[in-house]
Amino acid sequence: MIALLGFLLAASPVLKDCAIGGNSVFKLNSFSLSPTNPIPGNPVTLNMDYTVPEGVIVNGGVATYSVTYNFIPLTPTTEPLCANIPCPIGPGRYSNHTITQWPSGVSGSFTIKNMWADENNAQLLCLSISGSI
Repeated sequence: MIALLGFLLAASPVLKDCAIGGNSVFKLNSFSLSPTNPIPGNPVTLNMDYTVPEGVIVNGGVATYSVTYNFIPLTPTTEPLCANIPCPIGPGRYSNHTITQWPSGVSGSFTIKNMWADENNAQLLCLSISGSI
């Protein structure tokens, strides 16, 4: 059973909404990886669809990306939220597609956390991807 679970994680990473207390300002409608079973060394696309509620306007903030590899947390990376997302962000529905290279030449477990916060440090959204390579 454990071997089967390991195979499933290697074949298809688990994506989840990691909002603290289940509450973020933005509502994650859907998120996925494409391809669903990433191939080491090949591009993978993270697709996010989210809704910003009425009355919310975000003019800036920070995006924090943290990685835990084989249960060891690596130093998080932060950047201005508006570096890759056009600001201001107003009410409505949005889709983001981020393409990156799936790692190769490594093995073990991983968790990647993508968290956005506004200028007042309110959590806008949080998404985590975990599995094994």
